[in-house]
Formats: sequence, C-alpha cells, structure tokens
Amino acid sequence: MRDDLDLPIDGESELERPKARRRVAARKRPVKRAAAARRAAPVYDIEEEVEPVRVHERPRISIDAATNAPRKVNLYRRLAMTFLSATVVVVGIIAFFTFQKATISVKQEAIPVSASFSAEISESSTTSTMGFQGIVVAVTTSTEMLFQPSTTIDKPGKSHGTVTVYNNGSSAQSLVATTRFLSAGGVLFRAVNAVNVPVNGTATVEIAADKPGPEGDIPAGKFTIPGLNAAQQKLVYGESSQKMTGGAGKVGVVTQSDIDNAQESARKTLLEIGQKELTGVKVPSGSDVLYATVNIKAVSSAKVGDQVSEFKVTTSGTMAYVAYPKSSLFTAADREVQSKAPTAYHKVVFINDAPAISLQSIDVVKKSAVLQIYREGKAVLDTRSAALQPSMFMGQSKSQISDQITSIKGVTSVSVTLMPPWIDSAPKVPARITVNIEETK
Repeated sequence: MRDDLDLPIDGESELERPKARRRVAARKRPVKRAAAARRAAPVYDIEEEVEPVRVHERPRISIDAATNAPRKVNLYRRLAMTFLSATVVVVGIIAFFTFQKATISVKQEAIPVSASFSAEISESSTTSTMGFQGIVVAVTTSTEMLFQPSTTIDKPGKSHGTVTVYNNGSSAQSLVATTRFLSAGGVLFRAVNAVNVPVNGTATVEIAADKPGPEGDIPAGKFTIPGLNAAQQKLVYGESSQKMTGGAGKVGVVTQSDIDNAQESARKTLLEIGQKELTGVKVPSGSDVLYATVNIKAVSSAKVGDQVSEFKVTTSGTMAYVAYPKSSLFTAADREVQSKAPTAYHKVVFINDAPAISLQSIDVVKKSAVLQIYREGKAVLDTRSAALQPSMFMGQSKSQISDQITSIKGVTSVSVTLMPPWIDSAPKVPARITVNIEETK
C-alpha cells in the first residue's frame, strides 16, 4: 500500500526525483525487513518516518506550464517585431512621398513685338475707334539766326576796318574811293568808298589794307592822308577805335553739316517761340501736350563750300499745339501691342515707359490733328498661363514634360530634374513641382 509513494510525480523518472524523496524510500525498506524478522505484527509508522504530508505539500509542476511559458515569450517578441517592421514601412512610404519633387527649368528667347497706328485728336466728340477728344491749336511764326562755319582754312586777306575822318579846316573836304590812309606804323590802307567831310565835322569811311597779309591787322590808332599837302594833313586826318582784321589768312568754309545743324537749331528756336505764344491755352486735366512744327522752311544764306565768316538761316512755319488724353491713348497703344503676342501663353513686356508719339498732320480750320503712335515690347512666357502651371505636369515623365513645353514658340530648351533620382515621373501633388523660366540673353 505504501509502495505508490515512490512513484514519480507527474511522470518524473527515478533519476529526476528529488533527493529528499529518495531518502524517504531508503528508510522505508529497512523498517519492512526488521518487522519481518521479528515476526511481529507489522506496524507501519511510515507517516512519522517519511512525513508523507510534507512530501505532498510540494507544488505540482505540470507539463503544460513548463512547455507553454517560452511560447508566450516568443509570441510577444514576434508581435513587437511585426509592429516595428510595419512602422518602418509606413515611415518609408511617408518619407518617399514627402521628399518627392520635380524641378522644371525653361529657357526662352524673347520675341520682339511692336505696333504702329494713327489716332485722330479733335475738339469735337468722335465715334472713330481710334478717335480721341482733345485740343488742337496752331500758330505761324518765323525767326532769323546767324551761324559760323565749323571749318576754317588758311587764306591771307586784306585787313579792313572803319576810321573816323576829322576836318578842322575852313572848307569841306571830299575824299574819293581809294584815298590813301597811312598808319603810324607805315601800313598803307585805301578808302573803300568816297566820303565828304564837312567843315569842323567828321565822317566815317571803311578802309582796307593795300596789300593782303597779317601785317595789316594793326591796333587802333591815327591815320594820315598822304594825298593832302603837309599843312592840310594836320587839319584833315583819320582815327580808328578798333583794330584792323582780316589779314591773318583764316576764313570759314561752309559744310553740309553746318547747314543741317543750323537748320535744326533754328527749328528748335521756332518751337520755343511757338510754345511761348501758346502758354495761355488751358490744358485739360489728365492730358499730355505735344508741341510740333508743321510745314517748316529753313533757308540758309550760304551754300556748301562758301568761304564766309558767318551765314544766316531764316526759318518759318506753323507751330502746332495738341493736347490729348494721355491715359486713353496709352491704353490703346498697350492694347495694340498686347494683341501682337504670338500665343496665349505669352505676355508683352514694354521696352519703354511710354509710346513714341509724333504729329502726322494738322488741320487748323477743323481744329483736328492726326498723331502717329509707335509702341514696342517683347513677348515672354507668362508664368500665370495654364500651360505652365505645375498641375499640368503631374505624373508625367521627363520626355512628356519636355515635349509639351518645347512646342511653345520661343522656348529654346527644357531641363527636368526629378528627386529622388530613381523616380521616373513627376509627383502627383502640384505643390511639389516647381517651374522656373529664364530668358536667354
């Protein structure tokens, strides 16, 4: 009945039993043998010797507990690794789409555009497309101006000047042309014209040196008249208040440039005169004023090649004053040039701040004028156009983007850069696509 106490607990082998249990079994066998030898009634106090209660108080160890604990640890580890892997994948996907971008660099060549048209300005209202209401005034004036040739040549001449002849005698003194006048230095001059000098009076006469050369360019001084007797020479004589000139041999030669410059200067002077005459005209608010000359005639007194010290230009013509509505006229000019843009993808950038305006014709009777307006600019790609918006290139390859943009007039080259480098199409988010446009010089 007690032998079952030696069985292994929950399948333990003999070798696996604890030492305490083996000691209990060892004490049990000698007790049985001693009792048999004495032939006494077998009394088993095994409970006291082996303390069976203490043996059964050991915790029972099950096979399931021993085998399932490692399985639970492995399960937690697998779950943690799975979660970490999923996190890495999600972060990688987010990073891929976050750093994905495309840069499109476009080089273009500006296309020159211009517009030239006529605008009618009239004091009465007009229904013409290019008609504007303004003020038209015209005055006619003229002017004369003297000019000197810009070129001189060496050419000895006869010195000349003016002398005053004094007559202190008792009778009038007549002097014929070519009358000799001798300077204090011995240079001989002759009277150019005849002159009559009254008693106790004076007369002026022009004299010229008898011989050409710079010797005749003498300072102011007294002249005697050798043709008179010695007593008469003391009573009748000449004096000059200025030096004699013209013998040094310099003379001006008129060129075509001299005439052109003189006529242009005369026209400007005529314009200034006309402006002064028109200062009383009231200019409407917001208007610009155009001053111009009409039917100008500039006549020079000298011809090309003439050897003169100076020449005269006479200028005459009509001075026109036209006040036109600046804002309306400029807007019309800008609109005309904008219409010359080659495609809807271009915009016009104006080269000058304002158009060039000139007077084409004027009708003084009708008080109307025709202005010629010229406006120029250059057509460049408009970054606001639909064809160049980032949304147009979403998901496209490099070749598709390049073909689409190079088909636009004026584009010289297209460069597409994708990031990361291994992607083969532009992002599908417009904010990650950049379009840069550069004008080639």
